[in-house]
Amino acid sequence: MRIKGTRMVALADIKMNLFVRDALDQAHVLYLAELIEGGKEMNTQIEVTVINGEIVMVDGRHRKEAYELNGIKEVEVK
Repeated sequence: MRIKGTRMVALADIKMNLFVRDALDQAHVLYLAELIEGGKEMNTQIEVTVINGEIVMVDGRHRKEAYELNGIKEVEVK
């Protein structure tokens, strides 16, 4: 069953997908973290899916890391 929309979830509850690039672009993470720290809202939410009852990331690794650098514990995901 596919559920559309958004909801709030704890960043710690989001599991990483195994089929992603090898490493994050740390410069991009820092850029996003600075924007978030300055009060900028991200235009897009982290995209997730639920597999076997776990929240699994589809898109948004850099945003997730930037939120974590800013001490944000919960975000709205799509």
